[in-house]
Amino acid sequence: MLLTLIIVIFISSSITADSCESFVHGDYGRTGQCIKISACLNNVYLPKLCESKSMDVMCCFNTTISYKGCPTIIHRARWNAINPKEQTSLATPVPFVAIYDTVSPSCRTHHECVKQIQGIQKYHMKEKNWSDIGYNFLISESGLIYEGRGWNYIGAHRQGYNSRSIGIGMIGNYSLRKINKSAANALESLIQCGFQSMLLLLIVTAVFVTSIAGDSCESYAHPTYGKTGRCIKTSDCPNSLYISNLCESQPVDIKCCFSPSAPTPNCPNIVSRSEWGARAPKSTTGMAKSLPYVVIHHTTGGTCTAKSACIVKMKGFQNYHMDSNGWDDIGYSFLVGEDGNIYEGRGWTYVGAHTYGYNSQSIGISVIGDYMSQKPNAAAINSVKALIECGISRGYISRAYTLRGHRDLDSTSCPGNAFYNEIKTWTNYRSLVRSNASPQFNVPEDYLVMQDM
Repeated sequence: MLLTLIIVIFISSSITADSCESFVHGDYGRTGQCIKISACLNNVYLPKLCESKSMDVMCCFNTTISYKGCPTIIHRARWNAINPKEQTSLATPVPFVAIYDTVSPSCRTHHECVKQIQGIQKYHMKEKNWSDIGYNFLISESGLIYEGRGWNYIGAHRQGYNSRSIGIGMIGNYSLRKINKSAANALESLIQCGFQSMLLLLIVTAVFVTSIAGDSCESYAHPTYGKTGRCIKTSDCPNSLYISNLCESQPVDIKCCFSPSAPTPNCPNIVSRSEWGARAPKSTTGMAKSLPYVVIHHTTGGTCTAKSACIVKMKGFQNYHMDSNGWDDIGYSFLVGEDGNIYEGRGWTYVGAHTYGYNSQSIGISVIGDYMSQKPNAAAINSVKALIECGISRGYISRAYTLRGHRDLDSTSCPGNAFYNEIKTWTNYRSLVRSNASPQFNVPEDYLVMQDM
């Protein structure tokens, strides 16, 4: 009797629930369910996650995209999209929606639409040498919505507007007739989804209906070099200062190359991410313009007075933030060395991770070094001031902005006593009396640098 009891207990404790439902798929999240392979749509399944089931049962994933309050969007995997050659992140929310007809036969069934979209993608990628299908989304006359480049990546559909718009292709030729009610309702619901998900501005300022067209390189405003881009071969682009997907009508080896010797008027030179060898971010979140705050930090640790030494530190900061802290990228918007150079972190257009509760409302500028007992040198201070003026002149920072030190907004000694006393003399500094405790000077700077949730 004792042996039987022990065996029963052992068996009961060794059997666990199937891990399918708790598994997070890289594309589809926790949408898995254990069903037979024959019933799994498009065979999007993974083995060995339905441990207690028979061999013909696999963990099958839902391949539709769902946003709260949004229509169903059919994922790229369900129309068997070719993987893109390259992708460039789209800063959202965007102010424009561009609507087109694809000038191809219309479709009503999923099977018909898949054939049409696959043909469009092959034409864009093989005949036009683009990196992917040009549209962000496509809509059929049956009201089905298909993901193209999606909400997060710049499309190739309207010269001068690709980086500022969502391009929607209505599958069919509508030169002699209008779209039907099902397609019109799907289009309206997709745009409303963009509003609700804060991917589109609440006021869409223009809607274009035109044939798909060319390069947006010359109209694209680089966060450091402004509108200096031109489409040339990557081998001819100095210091590899180029962005992909902005020379849509050109061969794949042609990129939008920017001039590092032509900073925007009223702006100092900024050492770009490519110049200091930054790693690609894991993900990005677009930043609004005319921000109300600038927050000043110091990194703590040693300073740097030569560009080569500052670059070594920049790489160290990024590695620490991404690998040790698990963040998407280096935390600060910009960093400034005592060599007088400004180094691009997340830049003007992406939300940083530097001040809890203020990341989406502020530009975070950190001076490399520890400034408890002495303030940064004149070169660094002048560069910080020039950077702020640049942000104002380009519309990234509000003219009525408020300047604060990190310690004004969290329990930290940052940006150091000496530097804090310096910024309190600057015109736009405003003190803030916090309701919680006074700064705890033993709390490390990086412990308090957290992204808004």
